[in-house]
This record gives sequence, structure tokens and C-alpha cells, in this order.
Amino acid sequence: MQGAKKDVRILPLSDKGIIESQPSLQNSQAAIVADGSISVRSSIARLQTFKKRSDFVRMNKSADYIAKHGFVIQYMTKKPPVANAVSHHEANPTIRIGYTASKKIGNAVIRNKSKRRLRQLARMHLVQLAEKNMDYVLIARKETAHADFAEMKQKFTRAIKHITAQSG
Repeated sequence: MQGAKKDVRILPLSDKGIIESQPSLQNSQAAIVADGSISVRSSIARLQTFKKRSDFVRMNKSADYIAKHGFVIQYMTKKPPVANAVSHHEANPTIRIGYTASKKIGNAVIRNKSKRRLRQLARMHLVQLAEKNMDYVLIARKETAHADFAEMKQKFTRAIKHITAQSG
């Protein structure tokens, strides 16, 4: 019975009484599958990682940036691809992000450690603080791998708040 379609109905979570027990799911929907299981789909922004070199090149040419001790943040507002995709674009907000560390900051071990630290900063703060439907590139510097993480976190949150204040 491969390829059989499941009967799926999309309902707001408030209809199922789930909101009262999970306040963080207020902007979510539940998919009730034919077997009775509930699948939750959130409309909170998600992080998507850049995959193509062309995305990094586009950001490098036309994005604004903020430089901090330990990292650089490039940022740019995304535009919907076509006019009728505006509703889908706003209904599923995403934050696209790329991470880069050039060879001049150190060997492969240092570059990978720097990118891991930048990814952790983004996971911790970007979804909550960042402007939705924006593209970001986090660029590692020599200090990224060895800087105090708490201090980097503080600088990162200030930078993201500055960006949202500028664009908002």
C-alpha cells in the first residue's frame, strides 16, 4: 500500500484545546492525520541555510553590514519572487542565513570552530530577535574562535536589535 495518501485536515491549535497547555504554539496549526496523530506546524520563522555560491555573492555585492569584534553580519531584505507569491511569502516567514570563514583566519580546525560558534549564536538568538523574511551572512574573524562566547552573544544581540530597528 505504498503511495497511499493520508487524510489530513489542517486546524488551528485553538480548536483542539492545545493552546492552553502550550502557549508557545499560538501561531501554529495542527494537522490531524487519519490515524489520529497530531502533527504541529508552526508559522514562527525558521532558519534556512544558504546553499549556493550565488547567494553569498549577491549578499556581498548589495547587502549592508555591521562589523563587531569577532564577526561581521551582512543583512538584506528578501523580495518575494512573483507578485502572487506575496501571501505565501508572508504566511511562511523564513530567515535565510549563511556562514563563512576564509582561510586567512586560520586552518580548517579554527575555521570550523568559528563557524560552529556562529551557528550557535544564530540558533540561540536570530529566530527570536531578527526581522522575518531577511537574509543574513555571518562572517568569522580571527577572534571568533577564541573570543569569550558570552561577550560575543551580547554583541550579537545588540547588532540584531540595531538591524531590526533600522529596518522596522
